[in-house]
Parts: sequence; structure tokens; C-alpha cells
Amino acid sequence: MTMPMTAKETSYCWTFPGSPIRIHIPLDLISRLRAELVADSPGSETGGVLLGRPKNQTTLEIDDYAWVASKDRPGRPYHLDESELERLRSVYTFVVGYFRTQQEDNLQLRDEDAGFVGKHFPESTNVVLLIRTAREPYTAGFFFWMKEGVLSPFSFMDFPFDADLLRLQAAPRGTEARVTEPAQEVERTLPLLAASVNDAAEEPVWERSPTRQRTLVAAAIVCAVLALAGVAAFLLPHSISGPPRKPSAIAAVLPLQLAVETQGNGLNIRWDTHSPAVSQAREGRLVIVEGDKRPRIIPLNPQLLTSGHVYYRSRADRIQLQLEIVDNSGKVLRESVLALSSKP
Repeated sequence: MTMPMTAKETSYCWTFPGSPIRIHIPLDLISRLRAELVADSPGSETGGVLLGRPKNQTTLEIDDYAWVASKDRPGRPYHLDESELERLRSVYTFVVGYFRTQQEDNLQLRDEDAGFVGKHFPESTNVVLLIRTAREPYTAGFFFWMKEGVLSPFSFMDFPFDADLLRLQAAPRGTEARVTEPAQEVERTLPLLAASVNDAAEEPVWERSPTRQRTLVAAAIVCAVLALAGVAAFLLPHSISGPPRKPSAIAAVLPLQLAVETQGNGLNIRWDTHSPAVSQAREGRLVIVEGDKRPRIIPLNPQLLTSGHVYYRSRADRIQLQLEIVDNSGKVLRESVLALSSKP
């Protein structure tokens, strides 16, 4: 049984630690849109525009949506009709982005999406909503401007496109649930870097004897640090007033123990080979985003996974890394870190 939701909880707030934007979307809007998507043809892509208003430079409030036919024939990838977009902008004051569905597992913008957004939705509070409808529950993710001219290449945080599931997540829980809640929060907020890219431009370097000296530190495991701080905040009062608890929360938060350290002019990317997820993995992949470049995917077979590390050369000042582990059932476990350069 869930508790009644307050007025504040009638909308879902999409954000994550370090996010440059907060997006509020009403739960009844999610219910309506989802019901219409279920009634629509499940095998074809569809979409439209998002209506709302920016509350300030970092907060967007979505109020409604409007369907827009694709400029391509049914059965083809969805492309929002530009002439129809202009017509809607003459009717609605604030067209703050657009949405579309997709069947692929990985929520990511296509090249034509990125070009379209840059041309028609260049404001810092303009967003794109992708909804995966291939299976239940539907999953969605927002794409936003990370900074001027740089659109997020992947979904930093997926969320269930289901108002009932979002209400359950927001419902108050008992004491035991609150103790372990930070672990669940990390799974929801760690960046989800899953993108298909052309890797032909430059192959990763695997040498173990770099020559150029450079100081690159793992300056921020952003989401993990914030989540662990939450774990400490919850565990400390309970450790004082109640019996000791098993130290399993951190392991639940970071089961892969993904870490990065400077080594010469490159990075030594490490993970825990004793993790059951690693030892039982069917395959894996390391997704690397260097600065504003497109993501690169390095496939990891079981032998590479059990080695516990990969050496990677890079000159970038900012590197996002995500390790994805796939088990025999096809379930994917992800863990991410962010490395920033430290210059004298």
C-alpha cells in the first residue's frame, strides 16, 4: 500500500548529482502519454513536441505535449516535421523540446536528432525525451545541453515511464528501507553510457610503458561519492542508537568497484575481479567519453574482464568512463566514474 502523494509529489523531478538542469514533469502527463503510446502501433516510432516553460536558467517545467506526424512514411525512423513545428510555435508560446519513441535498448540520439536539436532547440533549457517502448515497463531518458553547443550524447539517467512506478519510488518507506535506500538511488542516478559509435577514427592504446608525464587524477567519482555520503548519513545515527549492521551497503552501491588512476601519460582503469558480476559475466564493454567527443566502446571478453584493468592513453581534461557487465541472461550492470585533470 502506498501513501497518498502530496501536491509536490504529483510531478516527477528528473535530475542527478551534478546535473545542470532539473526537469519537472507531471505524473498525470506521463500516464496520459503512456496510455496513448500503448494504444498506438507498437512497432512504429512516433513523437511530438513538449510544451512548458523554463522556471529559471536551470529548471524546466513541462506542462503538456502535442503529437506531430513524422515527415517520413510510417515504419521509418521518426523525424519531426519542421513545417509542423513552426505551425505549432505560432499556436503555443513555449515549445521547449520534443519527444519520440524507439525500439532499441540503448537510449541515444541519432546523428540527425542532434542536428535537428541544434537547429530548432538551441536554448539551454530545451530538452529531448526518448521513450523505449520495446518492452514493459517503458523506460525514458532526457537529453539536455551540457553546455553551450554540447548536447548530452547518452541518457545520464533512465527512469520508468510509468506514473504508478514513480509513485512507488516516492512513497515513504520503513526504517530498514531508508538504511539501504542510497544504494538504490545510485543505481538510478549513475550515468548510463550505452551508445553505438563508429570506432574507426582512433583505436585505443593498450601499451603499459607510457612516456609523456602528465598529472591526471580521478578527481570525482561524482555520483558514487554523493551516494556514499548519503549512506554515511543514514548509517551513522543507526549505529549509535541500534545494533551494528552488516557493512554490505557500500558493496551494494558499487558492486564493480570501478576506479581510475593516473599512470604515466595515461589512465589505469580498474575493477573488482572478485565481484560475482565480473566472474559470471558473459561479456562486457567499457564506454569512454573524452571531453566533447563522441563515446567510444571497447569490447571486453571474459579474459579481459578477469584481468581486472585496462590501460588507456588520453590527452583529454575530462573523461567519463562506464563499465557495463552483461550476464548470461542478458541483464546489464553498469557503473560509472568521472576523471578530471589536475594541472599545476
